[in-house]
Amino acid sequence: SVEDFQDRLRKAIERGNQPATPDSLSQTGENRDELFAEISKNPKSILYHDKSNVGLEFQVTEMVKNQMQHNLALTLMTHQFRQLQVAISGRT
Repeated sequence: SVEDFQDRLRKAIERGNQPATPDSLSQTGENRDELFAEISKNPKSILYHDKSNVGLEFQVTEMVKNQMQHNLALTLMTHQFRQLQVAISGRT
């Protein structure tokens, strides 16, 4: 959310104004594992550099679904044409 982003940005700026110590460099005030877990729960909330929020995994999944639907439609159409050829030629 915008509010969450603004809050985190404000905290980062405040930390940036403080002198750096070894402890401050390793700690961000929040648990990194929690942040990554939050992102992995909702990957659609990530906005990429090309201004889209569609991940590569989602695109590949949609392409595979589209390919499977195409193959099914092609198979059904091929069987229908064979049935028409059999009906026209009178063979059983």
